[in-house]
Amino acid sequence: MTTLGPYKIVRSLAIGGQAEVLLGELEGPGGFVVQHALKILKVPLGGRRPVDIPEARSLIAEARLLAQLSHPHTLAIHGLHIFDDRLVMVLEYVAGRSLAMLLERLGRTGEMLPVEHALWVARCVLMALDRAHSLRDQGGRPLSVVHRDVNPQNIILGYEGQIKLIDFGIAISRLSTRDTRFGMVKGKLAYMAPEQAYGAEDIDHRADIYALGLVLYEMATGVQALGGDEASALDRARNPSIPQARRHKARLPPTIDAILARALARKPERRFQSAREMMVAASELLHGFNPRFCGDEMGPFVRAVLRDELNAERGQQGRLSTQVVHTDDLDGGRSAEDDPETVQPEELDFDPATLRFTPEHAVQVEAQIQARAYATPARQPHDLTRRIPAHISPDEPPAAQAAVDEGGDPFSDNRRHHLGLRRIQRVQRPAADPSLRQSPDESLLPEDLSAVRYQPDLAASRHPAPDPRLEGVDDGLDLGDLLRAIEDIYKRRSGEDQPGEESAGRGDDSTMIFKRT
Repeated sequence: MTTLGPYKIVRSLAIGGQAEVLLGELEGPGGFVVQHALKILKVPLGGRRPVDIPEARSLIAEARLLAQLSHPHTLAIHGLHIFDDRLVMVLEYVAGRSLAMLLERLGRTGEMLPVEHALWVARCVLMALDRAHSLRDQGGRPLSVVHRDVNPQNIILGYEGQIKLIDFGIAISRLSTRDTRFGMVKGKLAYMAPEQAYGAEDIDHRADIYALGLVLYEMATGVQALGGDEASALDRARNPSIPQARRHKARLPPTIDAILARALARKPERRFQSAREMMVAASELLHGFNPRFCGDEMGPFVRAVLRDELNAERGQQGRLSTQVVHTDDLDGGRSAEDDPETVQPEELDFDPATLRFTPEHAVQVEAQIQARAYATPARQPHDLTRRIPAHISPDEPPAAQAAVDEGGDPFSDNRRHHLGLRRIQRVQRPAADPSLRQSPDESLLPEDLSAVRYQPDLAASRHPAPDPRLEGVDDGLDLGDLLRAIEDIYKRRSGEDQPGEESAGRGDDSTMIFKRT
């Protein structure tokens, strides 16, 4: 295995015009291993200063820009070094493949990227672009960053769902010197804004918005908006004629055509004026199309489509001895090379033939959701003496007893009946008391009166014995009798009931009332 400085080279990741990207491993004490992407300048320094080489200046400018960028959807930079007379930029490594490869695999099988996946990818890339476009220096002045090379090849989809915008190598900003001469075109013509295709010097961040619109168009339709033969590629970029996306895929939501029409406007002032503005529009469309999608399905989807590449990479990693940590202590001296079953193909949650969850998995997910939604604590058997009111027989009504036997609520199946019994308890009077009359309201009676059992003690405590002075009183009381009864009660409670006063006061009812007031 070859080495580059302290790194062991695992394999090549990509090769460009000025640099090559390799996967390197850095080892540390205790079996520590970390993987980095090494972007190596092809031109050797040869004893020259890096700032004296145009290609090196471009790499240095990219490193300075990434050092300030620091965003979840861009690669983190871990250093800029000179190893073996080569300028090397150390970057975060994300296991995955480019969006271009994913679209190519889908095209082979006649499948297309689901709309919510396309909107999610566009949303993440727009967040990274918005961060880059809004960068400022330490003095608060805008850096005026323009990526200039937004295309599916520079969008990485990780096997775990990560989405990264990479390769700021030809980006322009106040941190970099402009090595591009007037009229010289840099970038891919199939994803280039008209003003950039004309080689204008005053292009701004809206050129990146146009390029991302072309990427979203391809993700949603499976067709390159400016695709065709290379001979006329520059003319198509300068004078684009792009049909509506729904002509290629009628099932697309109508709003996506409105978003694409604005992002792909020929004049920059008619486009979205910021990446954030387009990101908000894409997020609203995504929420309206599939409110539950939050990007969790990106990882399984990428692993399903790129299954062969994933298994090949894992097989290669399993054969590397650097992946084994203290095998002499943990596994009796066995290494990964001795165990051919160290790396196993991943069990997919998706059916690669349809790029959807398998029916078995869907049933499991639905069962888990319902179990969490309807889970309730286990009920304990009910105590009849505590749950059933005293005026209800423990063995009546039968429906309540049956419910208790099953460990349920004795009144859950007939709660209206239970409430009716409680209302009867408040308004009913003991039939054995001759001094009180009752006219029960038939609407308050339960269907089964046998469930009502009156208890003398309970009735006596809630309904005191009638006043002896009221014996013989019936519904035919006249006004004078009623006034005398009220006066007697008042005198008894106030302690004014003296001997002889009652007979003296009863001579004239009206006089007594007048005197008391």
